[in-house]
Amino acid sequence: MNAFDGADDAWVIESQEEPDSVGRPRRQKARKSYGDGSGSRFKTVEPGSLDLEASREAGLRILTRTQKSIHELEQALIKKGATAETASTVAQRFVEVELLDDARLAKGIVNTRVALKGESARAIRRELDRRGLSAQADTALAELDRDAEFENASELAISRIRRLAGVDRETRIRRLSSFLARKGYSGDVIGRAIRNAETQAKIGL
Repeated sequence: MNAFDGADDAWVIESQEEPDSVGRPRRQKARKSYGDGSGSRFKTVEPGSLDLEASREAGLRILTRTQKSIHELEQALIKKGATAETASTVAQRFVEVELLDDARLAKGIVNTRVALKGESARAIRRELDRRGLSAQADTALAELDRDAEFENASELAISRIRRLAGVDRETRIRRLSSFLARKGYSGDVIGRAIRNAETQAKIGL
C-alpha cells in the first residue's frame, strides 16, 4: 500500500439503535469519519509523505476525473502530501506527454463559458486567473471582441425579456441589468443589449 492509498477515509457505523416514533428500534445511518480514528475531523497530511511515484499515480487519478491546469494539479498534489518540488516534477512530466496543456484548457474554458453560460470576457478572465491560467488569458480571449460581447449579451437579454413582459419597464430593466451584470458585462454593453432586446421582442417600445 502506498502513501496515497493509505489516506483513504475510514467508515464508522454506530451500533447503537434508537426507537422510532412507534417504539420500534431503527438502525442509525453510516457516518463518514475523517482522520485516523483519533477523533480529529480532518486528515493530517505530512509534507513529503507522497513520493515521486505515488505522486505520479495520484496525479493520473486526478486527471481522469477532471481537467486541471498545471497550477491546480501541483496544488492538489501538495495537499495530498507531495513536496512542491515533486509536484512540479510530476506536472512538467505530464506536460511533456500532453496530459496537461494550459493553453488548450484556457481555450476550452472560454468556449464553454461563452456557449453554455454566456459570460463576458471579464467574468471569464476572473475564472482563468483563479485557475492559474492568467498567462493564457489574453490569447484565449482574443476572439471575444466588443462586438462579440454585445451579441452574447443581447442573446441573453432576448432569451429572458419575454419572461418579464408582464412587469413594468423599470422593473424589467432592473432585473435584466442585474442578470447581465452577474455575467460580468459592463454597464455600456448591458444598456445596448437591453435596448436591442426590447426592439427584437417589441417590448417596451
